[in-house]
Amino acid sequence: MIYVFYNSRAAISMKYQKYLEQLPAEFQNQILKYRNWEDAQRSLYGKLLLKHGLEYLQLNRYNLSDLKYSAHQRPYLDPSFDFNIAHSGEYVLCAISKTQKVGVDIEEVRATELNDFQDYFNGQEWEKILNSPHHFHEFYKLWTQKEAIIKASGEGLSIPLKEVLIRNEEAVVNNEKWHLIPLSLDRDYVSYLATDSDSSEVTVRQIDFD
Repeated sequence: MIYVFYNSRAAISMKYQKYLEQLPAEFQNQILKYRNWEDAQRSLYGKLLLKHGLEYLQLNRYNLSDLKYSAHQRPYLDPSFDFNIAHSGEYVLCAISKTQKVGVDIEEVRATELNDFQDYFNGQEWEKILNSPHHFHEFYKLWTQKEAIIKASGEGLSIPLKEVLIRNEEAVVNNEKWHLIPLSLDRDYVSYLATDSDSSEVTVRQIDFD
């Protein structure tokens, strides 16, 4: 089972200070160092979603202050479960599972200079983007799929996105097979969940922290 918890920053931005005080002091200090207000919000709400997920899955013995980081700077608490956080625009997501590896990504679909990103795709993928009647949507679809996979793998950008080859919403990276699941949160966003199981049950919950 995979749980995906999410919220909209716009819905809770007026209670920023209240929610900030729910985190350990070290994380409050880290968040207060952000120069960009939106980055500070995203960091805060991502940690609050993780905190909620730990409580929901009865992993209460783990605290945010116990966070550790892998050699590739992927945060973790214990190898017995996995989690991943993503954000874009107004949305912040946290995927968590006791049984599977998970990676999640979300992007707001907006006009962008596609040629700046050609090197991240192979020839077939690039043609698919250019030939699509909705090329921005197709671009973000492939982008979020690739990002979710490298985040699930734990190796991050040490794996070039161009080497993540997707076939029918599956991919093999470093001899490990990954499966992709679309998440439909908002028509103006594209989001994908990656996991190492081909029989995943996913529960998506919008969270109100009050």
